[in-house]
Amino acid sequence: MTKRKGLMSTLALLTGICLTLANCTSAPASPTTPPVASSSTEQLSATATLTSTPTPLPTPTHEPNPTDAPVDPSATSGDGVVAAIVHDTLALVDLAECSSQPLLEATLPTYTHLHFDWSPDGNKIVYARLADLWLVDVKTHRTWNLTNTPDRWELLPSWSPDGETIAFTSRPLDPREEGATEGTMYGAFGGQLTLIQVDGSDYRLLDEQVTIRSSSPGWSPDAQRLAYASEGHLYVYDLEQEERRIISLADYGLSSDLDACAPS
Repeated sequence: MTKRKGLMSTLALLTGICLTLANCTSAPASPTTPPVASSSTEQLSATATLTSTPTPLPTPTHEPNPTDAPVDPSATSGDGVVAAIVHDTLALVDLAECSSQPLLEATLPTYTHLHFDWSPDGNKIVYARLADLWLVDVKTHRTWNLTNTPDRWELLPSWSPDGETIAFTSRPLDPREEGATEGTMYGAFGGQLTLIQVDGSDYRLLDEQVTIRSSSPGWSPDAQRLAYASEGHLYVYDLEQEERRIISLADYGLSSDLDACAPS
Protein backbone atom coordinates (compact mmCIF):
# COMPACT_ATOMS: atom_id res chain seq x y z
CA MET A 1 0.00 0.00 0.00
CA THR A 2 1.18 3.56 -0.44
CA LYS A 3 2.94 5.67 2.13
CA ARG A 4 0.57 8.70 2.12
CA LYS A 5 -1.54 10.47 4.61
CA GLY A 6 -5.28 9.82 4.62
CA LEU A 7 -8.00 12.06 5.99
CA MET A 8 -7.39 11.06 9.62
CA SER A 9 -3.67 11.84 9.43
CA THR A 10 -4.50 15.20 7.84
CA LEU A 11 -6.86 15.98 10.71
CA ALA A 12 -4.15 15.01 13.22
CA LEU A 13 -1.61 17.24 11.46
CA LEU A 14 -3.94 20.22 11.39
CA THR A 15 -4.79 19.70 15.07
CA GLY A 16 -1.10 19.98 15.91
CA ILE A 17 -0.79 23.07 13.75
CA CYS A 18 -3.75 24.67 15.48
CA LEU A 19 -2.07 24.09 18.85
CA THR A 20 1.09 25.75 17.55
CA LEU A 21 -0.83 28.70 16.10
CA ALA A 22 -2.71 29.17 19.38
CA ASN A 23 0.49 30.60 20.82
CA CYS A 24 0.97 32.95 17.87
CA THR A 25 -2.39 34.29 16.75
CA SER A 26 -6.05 33.60 17.14
CA ALA A 27 -8.26 32.99 14.13
CA PRO A 28 -11.98 33.81 14.06
CA ALA A 29 -14.32 30.88 14.10
CA SER A 30 -15.97 30.02 10.78
CA PRO A 31 -19.08 27.98 10.12
CA THR A 32 -18.66 24.51 8.71
CA THR A 33 -20.85 23.34 5.87
CA PRO A 34 -21.19 19.54 6.02
CA PRO A 35 -20.82 17.64 2.75
CA VAL A 36 -24.01 16.39 1.14
CA ALA A 37 -24.24 12.65 1.66
CA SER A 38 -25.46 10.24 -0.99
CA SER A 39 -27.70 7.28 -0.30
CA SER A 40 -26.52 5.11 -3.20
CA THR A 41 -25.16 1.63 -2.40
CA GLU A 42 -23.50 -1.10 -4.42
CA GLN A 43 -23.20 -4.86 -4.16
CA LEU A 44 -19.63 -6.18 -4.20
CA SER A 45 -18.08 -9.61 -4.29
CA ALA A 46 -15.15 -10.24 -1.96
CA THR A 47 -12.48 -11.04 -4.55
CA ALA A 48 -13.80 -9.44 -7.74
CA THR A 49 -11.43 -7.86 -10.22
CA LEU A 50 -13.12 -5.63 -12.76
CA THR A 51 -11.68 -4.16 -15.92
CA SER A 52 -12.39 -0.46 -16.15
CA THR A 53 -11.45 1.37 -19.33
CA PRO A 54 -10.42 4.97 -18.61
CA THR A 55 -12.66 7.57 -20.20
CA PRO A 56 -10.66 10.28 -21.97
CA LEU A 57 -12.19 13.70 -21.44
CA PRO A 58 -11.44 16.91 -23.35
CA THR A 59 -8.21 18.44 -22.12
CA PRO A 60 -9.16 21.58 -20.18
CA THR A 61 -7.71 24.85 -21.31
CA HIS A 62 -6.05 26.82 -18.56
CA GLU A 63 -4.24 30.12 -18.35
CA PRO A 64 -2.37 31.62 -15.40
CA ASN A 65 -4.55 34.10 -13.57
CA PRO A 66 -2.27 36.92 -12.41
CA THR A 67 -5.12 38.62 -10.54
CA ASP A 68 -5.04 35.80 -7.99
CA ALA A 69 -1.36 36.28 -7.11
CA PRO A 70 -0.58 38.14 -3.86
CA VAL A 71 2.05 40.84 -4.22
CA ASP A 72 4.46 39.45 -1.62
CA PRO A 73 6.53 36.58 -3.15
CA SER A 74 8.67 35.88 -0.08
CA ALA A 75 7.10 32.57 1.01
CA THR A 76 9.35 29.56 0.58
CA SER A 77 9.00 25.86 1.19
CA GLY A 78 11.57 24.17 3.39
CA ASP A 79 12.23 22.57 6.75
CA GLY A 80 9.83 23.69 9.45
CA VAL A 81 7.25 25.13 7.03
CA VAL A 82 3.73 23.69 7.05
CA ALA A 83 0.76 24.42 4.82
CA ALA A 84 -2.45 25.02 6.77
CA ILE A 85 -5.74 26.88 6.68
CA VAL A 86 -5.29 30.17 8.56
CA HIS A 87 -8.11 32.72 8.67
CA ASP A 88 -10.04 30.67 6.08
CA THR A 89 -7.33 30.66 3.42
CA LEU A 90 -4.31 28.56 2.51
CA ALA A 91 -1.16 29.78 4.25
CA LEU A 92 2.41 28.78 5.07
CA VAL A 93 3.20 28.42 8.76
CA ASP A 94 6.82 28.89 9.86
CA LEU A 95 7.09 26.77 12.99
CA ALA A 96 10.41 28.23 14.07
CA GLU A 97 9.26 31.86 13.73
CA CYS A 98 5.75 31.09 15.00
CA SER A 99 4.27 33.08 12.13
CA SER A 100 2.06 32.51 9.11
CA GLN A 101 1.87 34.04 5.66
CA PRO A 102 -1.15 33.62 3.34
CA LEU A 103 -0.54 32.02 -0.04
CA LEU A 104 -3.90 33.09 -1.45
CA GLU A 105 -5.86 36.31 -1.36
CA ALA A 106 -9.13 34.40 -1.74
CA THR A 107 -10.77 32.51 1.12
CA LEU A 108 -11.63 28.84 0.72
CA PRO A 109 -15.04 27.29 1.47
CA THR A 110 -15.14 24.94 4.44
CA TYR A 111 -15.70 21.81 2.34
CA THR A 112 -12.27 22.26 0.69
CA HIS A 113 -10.32 23.05 3.89
CA LEU A 114 -8.76 19.63 4.35
CA HIS A 115 -8.13 18.86 0.71
CA PHE A 116 -4.82 20.19 -0.58
CA ASP A 117 -1.49 18.49 -1.20
CA TRP A 118 2.20 19.43 -1.62
CA SER A 119 4.13 18.57 -4.77
CA PRO A 120 6.93 16.07 -4.02
CA ASP A 121 9.59 18.75 -4.65
CA GLY A 122 7.91 21.14 -2.19
CA ASN A 123 7.51 23.94 -4.74
CA LYS A 124 3.77 23.87 -5.37
CA ILE A 125 0.49 23.01 -3.65
CA VAL A 126 -2.66 21.75 -5.35
CA TYR A 127 -5.95 22.82 -3.79
CA ALA A 128 -9.67 22.97 -4.62
CA ARG A 129 -11.60 26.17 -5.30
CA LEU A 130 -14.55 27.21 -7.50
CA ALA A 131 -15.26 23.54 -8.30
CA ASP A 132 -11.82 23.20 -9.96
CA LEU A 133 -8.32 22.20 -8.91
CA TRP A 134 -5.74 24.99 -8.71
CA LEU A 135 -1.97 25.14 -8.29
CA VAL A 136 -0.05 27.75 -6.32
CA ASP A 137 3.70 28.29 -6.50
CA VAL A 138 4.84 28.69 -2.89
CA LYS A 139 7.77 30.98 -3.83
CA THR A 140 6.04 33.39 -6.21
CA HIS A 141 2.43 32.92 -4.96
CA ARG A 142 1.33 32.67 -8.60
CA THR A 143 -1.85 30.61 -8.99
CA TRP A 144 -3.47 29.00 -12.00
CA ASN A 145 -6.49 26.84 -12.72
CA LEU A 146 -5.33 23.27 -13.38
CA THR A 147 -8.58 21.59 -14.41
CA ASN A 148 -10.79 24.50 -15.57
CA THR A 149 -13.84 22.33 -16.30
CA PRO A 150 -17.12 24.28 -16.61
CA ASP A 151 -19.27 21.15 -16.28
CA ARG A 152 -17.51 19.12 -13.56
CA TRP A 153 -16.66 19.48 -9.84
CA GLU A 154 -13.18 18.37 -8.72
CA LEU A 155 -12.07 17.65 -5.14
CA LEU A 156 -9.69 15.56 -2.99
CA PRO A 157 -6.40 15.98 -4.92
CA SER A 158 -3.41 13.70 -4.34
CA TRP A 159 0.00 14.32 -5.97
CA SER A 160 1.86 11.29 -7.37
CA PRO A 161 5.28 10.44 -5.87
CA ASP A 162 7.00 11.08 -9.23
CA GLY A 163 5.49 14.57 -9.35
CA GLU A 164 3.97 14.09 -12.79
CA THR A 165 0.30 13.34 -12.11
CA ILE A 166 -2.48 14.38 -9.73
CA ALA A 167 -5.27 11.99 -8.78
CA PHE A 168 -8.56 13.43 -7.55
CA THR A 169 -12.34 13.02 -7.60
CA SER A 170 -14.53 14.39 -10.35
CA ARG A 171 -18.28 14.42 -10.97
CA PRO A 172 -20.71 16.27 -13.24
CA LEU A 173 -22.15 19.48 -11.83
CA ASP A 174 -25.61 19.33 -10.35
CA PRO A 175 -27.86 21.63 -12.44
CA ARG A 176 -28.33 23.83 -9.38
CA GLU A 177 -24.55 24.31 -9.12
CA GLU A 178 -24.08 25.68 -12.63
CA GLY A 179 -23.00 29.28 -12.40
CA ALA A 180 -22.82 29.13 -8.59
CA THR A 181 -20.13 26.58 -7.83
CA GLU A 182 -18.76 28.09 -4.65
CA GLY A 183 -21.54 29.03 -2.28
CA THR A 184 -23.45 25.77 -2.04
CA MET A 185 -22.71 22.15 -2.92
CA TYR A 186 -25.94 20.48 -4.04
CA GLY A 187 -24.44 17.33 -5.55
CA ALA A 188 -22.57 14.55 -3.79
CA PHE A 189 -19.27 15.28 -2.06
CA GLY A 190 -16.38 13.69 -3.96
CA GLY A 191 -16.79 11.82 -7.22
CA GLN A 192 -15.10 9.28 -9.48
CA LEU A 193 -11.36 8.52 -9.62
CA THR A 194 -9.74 10.86 -12.16
CA LEU A 195 -6.20 11.81 -13.24
CA ILE A 196 -4.58 14.85 -14.81
CA GLN A 197 -0.99 15.70 -15.71
CA VAL A 198 0.52 18.62 -13.82
CA ASP A 199 0.65 20.63 -17.06
CA GLY A 200 -3.15 20.33 -17.37
CA SER A 201 -3.12 17.67 -20.12
CA ASP A 202 -4.49 14.13 -20.27
CA TYR A 203 -7.61 14.57 -18.10
CA ARG A 204 -8.85 10.97 -17.63
CA LEU A 205 -11.82 9.56 -15.74
CA LEU A 206 -10.56 6.13 -14.59
CA ASP A 207 -13.41 4.53 -12.66
CA GLU A 208 -16.98 5.58 -13.38
CA GLN A 209 -18.55 2.84 -11.22
CA VAL A 210 -17.20 3.82 -7.79
CA THR A 211 -17.84 7.13 -6.02
CA ILE A 212 -15.16 8.34 -3.58
CA ARG A 213 -16.69 10.47 -0.84
CA SER A 214 -14.40 10.74 2.17
CA SER A 215 -10.67 10.89 1.41
CA SER A 216 -8.13 11.50 -1.33
CA PRO A 217 -6.77 8.55 -3.34
CA GLY A 218 -3.45 7.16 -2.08
CA TRP A 219 -0.56 6.48 -4.47
CA SER A 220 1.81 3.53 -4.46
CA PRO A 221 5.51 4.55 -4.23
CA ASP A 222 6.07 3.66 -7.91
CA ALA A 223 3.03 5.73 -9.01
CA GLN A 224 1.52 2.71 -10.76
CA ARG A 225 -1.43 1.99 -8.44
CA LEU A 226 -4.01 3.96 -6.49
CA ALA A 227 -5.87 2.96 -3.34
CA TYR A 228 -9.27 4.50 -2.55
CA ALA A 229 -12.43 3.81 -0.56
CA SER A 230 -16.17 3.95 -1.19
CA GLU A 231 -19.22 2.81 0.77
CA GLY A 232 -16.95 1.20 3.37
CA HIS A 233 -15.00 -0.87 0.81
CA LEU A 234 -11.39 -0.62 -0.35
CA TYR A 235 -10.18 -0.63 -3.95
CA VAL A 236 -6.84 -0.69 -5.73
CA TYR A 237 -6.64 0.57 -9.31
CA ASP A 238 -3.75 -0.66 -11.49
CA LEU A 239 -2.89 2.02 -14.04
CA GLU A 240 -0.94 -0.33 -16.32
CA GLN A 241 -3.60 -3.05 -16.36
CA GLU A 242 -6.47 -0.51 -16.27
CA GLU A 243 -8.40 -2.60 -13.79
CA ARG A 244 -9.86 -2.20 -10.34
CA ARG A 245 -9.51 -4.78 -7.55
CA ILE A 246 -11.82 -4.90 -4.54
CA ILE A 247 -10.26 -5.62 -1.14
CA SER A 248 -12.78 -7.23 1.20
CA LEU A 249 -12.33 -6.71 4.94
CA ALA A 250 -13.97 -10.08 5.55
CA ASP A 251 -11.04 -11.76 3.77
CA TYR A 252 -8.83 -10.49 6.59
CA GLY A 253 -11.07 -11.68 9.39
CA LEU A 254 -12.69 -8.31 10.04
CA SER A 255 -16.36 -7.82 10.75
CA SER A 256 -18.63 -7.00 7.81
CA ASP A 257 -20.10 -4.23 9.99
CA LEU A 258 -16.87 -2.24 9.74
CA ASP A 259 -16.34 0.46 7.13
CA ALA A 260 -12.95 1.05 5.51
CA CYS A 261 -11.83 4.55 4.61
CA ALA A 262 -8.78 6.77 3.95
CA PRO A 263 -6.43 4.09 2.53
CA SER A 264 -2.75 4.93 2.09
